[in-house]
Amino acid sequence: MIGDPLKVWLARFIVQSSEGVQMKGLLAFVAKALLAATLVVIGAWLTYYGLGAGGGGTSRSWATFGPLLAGLGVALVIVTVNGRRNG
Repeated sequence: MIGDPLKVWLARFIVQSSEGVQMKGLLAFVAKALLAATLVVIGAWLTYYGLGAGGGGTSRSWATFGPLLAGLGVALVIVTVNGRRNG
């Protein structure tokens, strides 16, 4: 049989390990959410200026690349939220 001190140590180790996993999960969730928000904002900004709404000339490449970048950010939000809900 396992002695009482060893049981206590093992229980503490398991609790500390599970708390670390939860914190890493939360940190990854926050990092993905911030990255997704950044992609959406940059994509919207590129689209805005690419269409000439910012006062400058139009840029067809920025007007095309902006929505793609914003869409990637939205997709990352969806994947992150669904992963958090299912996990």
